[in-house]
Amino acid sequence: MWSWFSRLNRLPSKAAPRTVKPWFDELEARYCPSANYPYPLLSNNPPVIDSINVVNTHGHMVDITGEVGCANPGRAALTFSGVVNGYVIADSDGDFELETEATDVGTITVTATDLENHMTADPTSTEISTLLSPDPPEITNFTAQQGPGLVWTFSGTVTAVTPNLVTIQFGGLQTLQSATTSVDVYGNFSLTVTLQDAYADTGLAIAVAIDCWGQTSGQATYYVTAP
Repeated sequence: MWSWFSRLNRLPSKAAPRTVKPWFDELEARYCPSANYPYPLLSNNPPVIDSINVVNTHGHMVDITGEVGCANPGRAALTFSGVVNGYVIADSDGDFELETEATDVGTITVTATDLENHMTADPTSTEISTLLSPDPPEITNFTAQQGPGLVWTFSGTVTAVTPNLVTIQFGGLQTLQSATTSVDVYGNFSLTVTLQDAYADTGLAIAVAIDCWGQTSGQATYYVTAP
């Protein structure tokens, strides 16, 4: 009896079970920054647009800049809608820029999406809206000078994003009804007319500036006394 138990004690011990690395450990090794893998960290949060700025540069052209924050900013896509349309990818610092033409003044919506699709929950994108609202034109130094007889020259200066795309519309005096003139690149304008009636052409000459968006300035006036 004792010899039989002694033999059992001398049998080789059972091998230890193999350890199988769980699948989530592999994911951790892949996405954990300490593993030195070039993959972004899994996140429950979509990319967030931290800032946005819109500038009307010339005519209907706009420059839209901003910054987006996420685990991998260089893989954030920005989609633009509203009065502009476009699509850009942020750089590695999260900065983005779009130069494009706007159809009108109004709302611009920017949507940020993670191109890596490493999202573990909804939503997978965020959006922000801003207004394209350039200042309307402004007329300064509106004046009139009389030449020979009933010849008068009306002139002034316009302040606008793109002065040479501004039209000046006149009114008030009978001769000035429906009269228009253009503005040069420096914002200067002038119109020379011959007044037709000393009575009807005595009073306020009116000038209004209209920019390429259809925005109008306030009325600029000058009192004219026809001889």
